[in-house]
Amino acid sequence: LSTFHYDFLSAGEKEVVNILFNLLARKDNFQDTVYFLDEIDLHLNTKIQYNLLKEITENWIPVNCQLWTASHSLGFIEYAKQSKTAEILDFDDLNFDEPQVISPQSKENLEIYDIAVPKEILFNILSGKKLIVCENQNDAYYNLIGLNDTIFVGVKDSRDTFLHIKRDKRYFSLRDRDFLSDTEIGKIQKEYPNHRILKYYDFENYIYHPDNIEELKIKDFNKESFVEEILKQKKAKYEYILATLVSSRQSYEEFKGDGEKLRDKDTNNIVDDFKSDEFDRYYKYFDMKSQFDKSKFASVIPDKKLLAQTIWFKTQIEKCLNIKN
Repeated sequence: LSTFHYDFLSAGEKEVVNILFNLLARKDNFQDTVYFLDEIDLHLNTKIQYNLLKEITENWIPVNCQLWTASHSLGFIEYAKQSKTAEILDFDDLNFDEPQVISPQSKENLEIYDIAVPKEILFNILSGKKLIVCENQNDAYYNLIGLNDTIFVGVKDSRDTFLHIKRDKRYFSLRDRDFLSDTEIGKIQKEYPNHRILKYYDFENYIYHPDNIEELKIKDFNKESFVEEILKQKKAKYEYILATLVSSRQSYEEFKGDGEKLRDKDTNNIVDDFKSDEFDRYYKYFDMKSQFDKSKFASVIPDKKLLAQTIWFKTQIEKCLNIKN
């Protein structure tokens, strides 16, 4: 065990040590307490900012306490974005000569990063790159593809992907198909060229597509048996799934307001495709994330990260985005 003198620490390292010692010394005496620490991210890089806030909130203050900190730190914003118990408040541009009601920022909206990096600067930094918003945490897998000059960023849901490109044409988007017909997809993408839509129901339909798994040449994986199981489960559930068709489509942001013109008058084409036993027809609408039980194939289906790095997966996503590399 070696020792390292405090005086040889950097300014940022000293700051961390001082904060942790102070919290340790006060921990027993300050229960049911709100701790306020101002600008504790000074002299720290973004990764350490994230790790420090995570360490303090999860291990160094009592569970019945709160931590408040004033900051413009990207690391802190990212931690708050991922934590279920953290919130972000934006105090900029408020007139405190008058009473103010401040609500937490939406953590799914990319606008929260304006607190640390104004949008204009962000696009300047990423000049020459396509910034593509996608649903949920799928960005972690899309970025594994390695598309040239392309960065995926996860937002809350399909509604958020659409609103981002509608508000700012510098964004691109990639949303799940859900229960959109082929005709509707054509109309939407013609109206909003930056708004791209998957060919299949959701992201998992690509990840667990029989052709995608087959590319990895997994021992004991039988493609025909896998396809048969998908069809079997689709048949067993199609009445239940079709019962949700109309209500699901009511929530699509693309159809609201003037977007009603983009909606098909009836859904018979979707129903016909879903009831079909032809794989390429029904697979467009069968939710492989929530409706397919993969337990029978658990021993032969590899990790999602591995499945997101196949040539097949990359090719299919490129087709959806219509991006040439």
